[in-house]
Amino acid sequence: MNWQEEQADGGDYLKVAACTAVIGQSVLSLALTVRPTPRAQAVMAAIYLAVKFTAPAFIWGILFTTSRTTRPTPGYGTYLKNQTPTLFLPTVIWTALYLWLMPGVQQHGWAHGWGGLLWQAVSGNAAPHLWYNTMMLQFILLMPAFWWLRARANRPQAAKRWGLGIGILCALGIGEFTLFVYPTSRFDHWYLLDRIFPGFLLYAVCGVLCWRYWVAWQRWLSRYWGFFSGNVCGVDRSELVVASVEDAGQFYPDELLFTGNGDF
Repeated sequence: MNWQEEQADGGDYLKVAACTAVIGQSVLSLALTVRPTPRAQAVMAAIYLAVKFTAPAFIWGILFTTSRTTRPTPGYGTYLKNQTPTLFLPTVIWTALYLWLMPGVQQHGWAHGWGGLLWQAVSGNAAPHLWYNTMMLQFILLMPAFWWLRARANRPQAAKRWGLGIGILCALGIGEFTLFVYPTSRFDHWYLLDRIFPGFLLYAVCGVLCWRYWVAWQRWLSRYWGFFSGNVCGVDRSELVVASVEDAGQFYPDELLFTGNGDF
């Protein structure tokens, strides 16, 4: 492949921003463990909450770019063959290295036996950040469904109906989870919702539709970007104030993890 002929798009820039935010979250989490002053804690916590968009951004960007680079639609076998050296093979290698060389970083328990090792690898529990790969690879495998959506959303009205329909379903699911699972002791057992595709389906659909009508999206975002930015900053600030009031002077990563959208 001649990488000089590859052209970056909005999805690529979004993925770069998401990668940078992931690194930033790790750095900020480490900084908070040295017990900085309350003022410094508040600043770092606000930045931490502001960059907790990584998982949706990854999915949105991946589907945006893949929708562009798979025109015309390739054969599924050819598509998977092209994805193997860039996605599947690195995931297998890094997962094996983590389980072999750094087993102490496993999440949600340790593996005991080959069955446990396989589960840790497939579920993304081999390391704190590998759940991104588990979730991302599902969308790569399901790409034919999004090719089908791309073909069906051939008119703006059809795209709006698809986006609105998936959005309503996701909103209902989030509402049900918030009301009936989050306040209970079962919450810790539902972490796999972050590892299966329905939890991020809305962002995948938006990525496809965003590419399909990129010019219209740009016009719409340029008109309302200030409104959305203000709302995001307002939500992050309110979460920070609530957390600070509940535990003034003791705002550390363990508490931070429960004030945002649960990226880590």
